[in-house]
Amino acid sequence: MAIVVGCDLHSRFQQVAVMDLETGEVLCEQRVEHEGDQVRSLYQRWSGPVTMAIEATGYTTWFAQQLAELGHQLVAGDAARLRAMEPRRQKTDRRDALHLASVFASGRFPAIGMADPARRDLRHLLLHRHRLVRTRTLVKNHLHALAMNHGLCRKRALFSVAGRQRLEALAMAPFEGWRRAELLEWLDGLNGKVQSADQQLQQQLPAWPEAGRLMTHPGVGPVTALAWVAFVGDAGRFPGSARLCSYLGLIPREAAAAGGSIWARSASRATRSFASCWWRRRRRRCAATWSWGAGIVGWRPPRGGRGPRWRWRASWRCDCIGCRSGVWATPFWRWVATRRLARAGPWPNHGRALE
Repeated sequence: MAIVVGCDLHSRFQQVAVMDLETGEVLCEQRVEHEGDQVRSLYQRWSGPVTMAIEATGYTTWFAQQLAELGHQLVAGDAARLRAMEPRRQKTDRRDALHLASVFASGRFPAIGMADPARRDLRHLLLHRHRLVRTRTLVKNHLHALAMNHGLCRKRALFSVAGRQRLEALAMAPFEGWRRAELLEWLDGLNGKVQSADQQLQQQLPAWPEAGRLMTHPGVGPVTALAWVAFVGDAGRFPGSARLCSYLGLIPREAAAAGGSIWARSASRATRSFASCWWRRRRRRCAATWSWGAGIVGWRPPRGGRGPRWRWRASWRCDCIGCRSGVWATPFWRWVATRRLARAGPWPNHGRALE
């Protein structure tokens, strides 16, 4: 008997609905607490492989590990699309679990890609290094502020040997000097931790041959290559480069209706840079600079004062973070999706530096 379990997963409990795929009959509904062995004892009832359908959410590593040990399959669905499939205004845990099971049984389940354990572990290393670099930048900004308050403005040269000597030689008040010493000590520790993370990334390269292949592209280092492998993975799962750029957050949100166009604020720095770059060129009214995105999407002047029309083209690019990200996003998708990643030979030498 083939069954599917719709699971409305929460941090401390889960509501499950077990459905027979052949008859559509709901076999049982139950609320299971995560404390103790209740979850494992529940899913040990079925000897054959069982499909668990959940909404895309966080903190599911332990659940995926338990299901893999029991031989069951876990699939995650797009939460927004699943919600759009349910027209009723009543939303409860029981209804959500039944909805997940019924949608999967009907064959309309909007499944999304899930990374394997090795890629998830690599993501932890990359995210930890990213946080270390951001913290180090924060410490450097505080040191810059202290130096500029005493008339020393050296920019990045402040952290050279000569610049640091000048910073340490500045006469400061007692607590201000104590703060400087603490920040310098933190900076030294963070530099060592970032170097250690870089060494860990170098050691991971032999385990990911596709990362070494990506590094043949000019300007792509271990961080960018491993980040592509860990977070994008198989680019062939995207139907086109536009979907990949949307997944990476490179395409701004737009609300266009009745001939108008409104750009919404985005949380992605690259997306905000894209929109700002487009608006600067839009105000210049220069036909040579209307296209943007380095081959992702292009802009053409509207006809009759109407809204923007996008087209695919390898176009002019500027040096903002959004356009620099677009330099490699689409070519990488074309390279990987057409299975050129496994072929011999280096990347054609027409890229731009990323790191």
